[in-house]
Amino acid sequence: MLKVPTKLQLEKRSHLSLKEIASEFNVSTTTVYLWFKHHNVNKLKCYTKFKKPPKEVLVPLAHTPLKDIAKQYKTSLSTVYSWFTEYEIHKKTKPSKEQLESLLHLTRSQIAKQFNVTKQCVSLWCKEYNLEFKKPIRYNFIPIPPIEELNDNLTLMQKAEKFKVCHTTIINWLKHYNIYSNKKTKPPKEQLESLKHLPQIEIANTLNLSHQYISYLFKHYNIVK
Repeated sequence: MLKVPTKLQLEKRSHLSLKEIASEFNVSTTTVYLWFKHHNVNKLKCYTKFKKPPKEVLVPLAHTPLKDIAKQYKTSLSTVYSWFTEYEIHKKTKPSKEQLESLLHLTRSQIAKQFNVTKQCVSLWCKEYNLEFKKPIRYNFIPIPPIEELNDNLTLMQKAEKFKVCHTTIINWLKHYNIYSNKKTKPPKEQLESLKHLPQIEIANTLNLSHQYISYLFKHYNIVK
């Protein structure tokens, strides 16, 4: 004869799906549903009481014994184990202070990847060991080109392509020489009308403006290409 679980057993499993509970007891989902109905257990109300912690909360606890986690969340060892299994979190051994200290020249992301944990977990280890990260070294520093090479008729994007950097770097270089202005020159409607037969990127290069701003102007002036 099939033994019906107690009300407390069902409440502790209320965060699981009917399919998961059915698999645990080797019964159908309909049977599980009837058990909840029999004990008058509301899965939604119980969920807040025995809510499964999110993955980012459990990952830093990968080195903590399961029994301590179960005690913290007032649940069973099997429930905690199911959380780690569902999130695919593998129990990890926390590195020693000496081992972690030898890796502080790396970024948090690099250390986290090495131990297959999150950056938050690495931060927690550092806090426990009272360790601080070293200031990262900037590599591949690109010197600012002479003003003559920057003060040309190219657009920001063309300058960026020329020097193989992002357009933000170009802006910073121009600001360094005090030759950057974020004020866009708004061409008159008649000028855009005369250029509408050209591709948009060509219009942008001709007027030394971004193609996004050209698109905005066409809509603003209600010009149909």
